[in-house]
Amino acid sequence: MSTREDLLQERLERLEAGYPLEACLVGLPEEEAEALKLAARLRELARAEQSQAVVAAQRAALLNAAAATVGKRQDGRAATGTEPGRALAWLEGLRTGLDRLLSRREVAFGAAFLFLCAFLAFAWVGLRRGWSEETEPGGATLVASSPLFPTATPVAEGIHPTETVTPAVASREEELPYGVFLPLVSRPLPLGPQIAALQELQGIVEVQADGETWTRVTRPVTVTVGQRVRTGALSRATLLLFDGSQVHLGPETELSIDELDARRPGEGPRTVVLTQWVGESEHRVQPREERGSRYEVKTPAGSGVARGTAFRVLVTPSLLVRFVVIEGKVDVTGLNRTVAVIAGQVTTVIAGRVPEWPRFRITGEGVVSQTGTVWVIAGQSFQTGEHTIIVGNPQVGDLVRVEGHLLPDGERMADRIILLRRAPSNRFEMKGEVEAMGATAWTVAGRTIVLRESTEVHGEIEVGDSVLVEGLILEGGTLLAERITLLEEAPGLPFSFVGVVQEMESDAWTISGKRITLDAETEVDDAVAVGDLVTVRGWILDDDTWLARSIERVREEEHEFAFTGIVESIAPWSVSGIAFETREWTVVDPGIEVGDRVRVRGIILDDGTWVATVIEALDAIPTDTIVWIGVVDSVDPWVVNGIPLLVDDSTVIGEGIVVGSVVRVEIALLSDGTWRVVSIHPVRPDFGVGCLIVSTTVVGARGDEIVLWGWPKIKLERKIKVKGHIKADSVVTFPICFLFDGTPVVGGEIVVIYEPVVITVPAPAPPPLPPPSEPRDRHHHWREHHDHDD
Repeated sequence: MSTREDLLQERLERLEAGYPLEACLVGLPEEEAEALKLAARLRELARAEQSQAVVAAQRAALLNAAAATVGKRQDGRAATGTEPGRALAWLEGLRTGLDRLLSRREVAFGAAFLFLCAFLAFAWVGLRRGWSEETEPGGATLVASSPLFPTATPVAEGIHPTETVTPAVASREEELPYGVFLPLVSRPLPLGPQIAALQELQGIVEVQADGETWTRVTRPVTVTVGQRVRTGALSRATLLLFDGSQVHLGPETELSIDELDARRPGEGPRTVVLTQWVGESEHRVQPREERGSRYEVKTPAGSGVARGTAFRVLVTPSLLVRFVVIEGKVDVTGLNRTVAVIAGQVTTVIAGRVPEWPRFRITGEGVVSQTGTVWVIAGQSFQTGEHTIIVGNPQVGDLVRVEGHLLPDGERMADRIILLRRAPSNRFEMKGEVEAMGATAWTVAGRTIVLRESTEVHGEIEVGDSVLVEGLILEGGTLLAERITLLEEAPGLPFSFVGVVQEMESDAWTISGKRITLDAETEVDDAVAVGDLVTVRGWILDDDTWLARSIERVREEEHEFAFTGIVESIAPWSVSGIAFETREWTVVDPGIEVGDRVRVRGIILDDGTWVATVIEALDAIPTDTIVWIGVVDSVDPWVVNGIPLLVDDSTVIGEGIVVGSVVRVEIALLSDGTWRVVSIHPVRPDFGVGCLIVSTTVVGARGDEIVLWGWPKIKLERKIKVKGHIKADSVVTFPICFLFDGTPVVGGEIVVIYEPVVITVPAPAPPPLPPPSEPRDRHHHWREHHDHDD
């Protein structure tokens, strides 16, 4: 889970690492974009010249003053030998207190604002007056080079990677183009060819040095050769190397640094050797031309070597390894056999076996319509085998992510199938007045609502109160309540999500980066510890405090979230300070604008990313109305999720609805207890049953038609963009969606990701001309020729 502040922090770090401003601005909300532009302008200000003599004198004076302060007691007597230690302990306590204080968002923003104001004023004075070379009599000298904090970078206890920095590397700190920048309250971590930065931390991230115990880190640190990094569930981190290469670690991943000499171009060959023991990683490797450069990722089953490319590595606990190449080429070796894997391909390596021949990759998301030996996903058949990984136990109707490859005969093989969202069930929401309350049933807006032991009731509800009811429509139309919320007296907006416990204090926990407040009424499962996955439910109060009502261990594989809040931005989405992603299949109520109150439900991916499945306009639900989302079983008569719907001339029916379409149904509850279907609208009509991203070889290109291996022909219409030059044997990648009737539609641009290397063999040189013959007189030549004619 991330917030808008986290997003700005990440873009500031990218800006400091040398990324172009335009690239850092992509997807930022307007306010954060302006702040990033200001930071970029401040970085461009010329640094004024400083007098080294003045700096040295002032530092000496500062050290003398500090020594005098520490060396004296308040009563004027000399301090004992233990006093300096107490002073240092006091300073360390002060630093810890400041860290905790600054971890609070409101305090951090206030401090950042004051620091920014002071910095702007200081920069303005410096630009106008310059730096003073000498101290005027009786005046004070301002030294801008004095660091705000000590020069030693704070790292987790037991980790001392900066001790390995040689004087030559440390002296070049100001020249480094890459670094980790903690805006306003810290300075960049020093990087060098033998030092990498561990940053973009989310969830549980730990570091181990020289086989010692694992130490959890909560802020960016430096790491070097001999250290290991691992992540927990719903966690991720990034390694930034000196030459700009990056390693993104997914959840439950462990990686060791074997060799590290990431020199920049022109400074000599680069050597990077990593071992991935388990988990998933993505490598973005800067291209290099120097001879002898090496970037290698070892695994328990094989290794991959790249010179400048992008690729992913998956290592399962059973030692099944996959190398997936996104750009460029990777040479994968196992048991003395090496295969070249180009962009768009994947190879599998199993411990004790040679690598499989590379195959073209298929990825995408779609609805499951068949399971078994052969699965049908997004309308396409996928074979499964002993090495197919299935996560979440998907069933027919569920939405899944599929990763696979093309077989030599053109069939598709699934490598991994991951459950994203269960099939739309007959979930409903309604608002109304409570008319009667019983132990197993209530009457709300004239309708009977069935309750069970697991039904959650929020608030002291009485007859006559207005409530929001959420639940399921059972067979026969019975309404089963899963949650009933008092609308008028709710302490805030409800939330629930699955996260990993990072910190535990008496009155507040940190769960997946979110500070959760606890009070005397919060119910907590026994024996919950740091690193555990929990489901937390509660209220978002008016002051943005997230107050937990219950925290319990996760008992299911699905990781979901739901909360209600005010829309702060759209594209990217941010609701009540929580940023999340959407997909083509995300159901979004039409007409939602900034400032509206919405309910967001979604899934949490393995790396902790929040992806919305449904965004509903909460205020748009009228009283005495049921709203639910389902799949169309029939249109004549209308049946949605097995429930018959009686429509009439007043029912508004959207266009393009066919059997299999996902629709939003709005039903009015009449006073006589009957239903009236108000509207049926399609959702995600462009997604159909699913979309895949395919990579394959171009068999031929004739005019406006492309012939592909293993896929239907594509006709290049005007709306289809092509990036690169398409020709025979080139490799292309493109998204293709399948409508409910099975019609394939190209859903984006076609990109050429690999072109065959054409080796031109020069034509052989013509044979040398024969040497000139001896000259003969003209008469002799004529006579010889004449005699021949005779």
